[in-house]
Amino acid sequence: RNEGGIRWLKRLAAWLPVVDAYGAWVRAVARAAVDDGIRPDWIISSSPPESSHMVAMKLAEELGARWAADFRDPWTAGIYRRTPTLLHRHWHESRERKVIEQADLVIATTEELAKDFRERYPKQPQDKVVNLPNGFDPEEFSEVAAEPKPSKILRLIHAGNLTLDRDISSLLEAMGRINRDGVLCRLELAGQVAPRIACQVRELGLEEAVTISGYISRPELLSRLAKAHVGVLVE
Repeated sequence: RNEGGIRWLKRLAAWLPVVDAYGAWVRAVARAAVDDGIRPDWIISSSPPESSHMVAMKLAEELGARWAADFRDPWTAGIYRRTPTLLHRHWHESRERKVIEQADLVIATTEELAKDFRERYPKQPQDKVVNLPNGFDPEEFSEVAAEPKPSKILRLIHAGNLTLDRDISSLLEAMGRINRDGVLCRLELAGQVAPRIACQVRELGLEEAVTISGYISRPELLSRLAKAHVGVLVE
């Protein structure tokens, strides 16, 4: 996807009566799902993007299916969304309220978010909102090395996309200083990486120290995470 185009769409969508920059797909996806002839007992939608809930709402109404709305992040109570005016905020709150009221089940990844929903929507059954924390399958790690082998070179890895507003300039600049007299620190970027970050790597002369792997299989990624000394998380 074009990073600049997505950023422009997000700024535009903030002013329009749409839940997010991907709102244009709602009707098309709902229509395609109906045309497929599938008649599910349950539909699950997960956000962000919040437009996934709009798709599920339409399908649940048309197909008579039950609907579970999963929130990996807050909607109106989150810190990442900034509405341009109070009117826009009220509009998003009305959409969130409709999702909470019409869904048969509301799933929150944290107990704090589940509590927030219960408090702000007291007329809804308290057991309608459940906390389902992120988890993992222990069997995936049964054959993964427990710790990295000793090495004079510090190995770092970032697993995930580095696009849009995610920035690692400070990390790259620090690596440039550390590796001035030779490679003492290596960084692997596993996932989609914005072109600007690849340019920064070249400008700082870090081609030998920074590896951009792109997408790799999950088993291989787990193996590389285990072999690294440090896993990097970019907020």
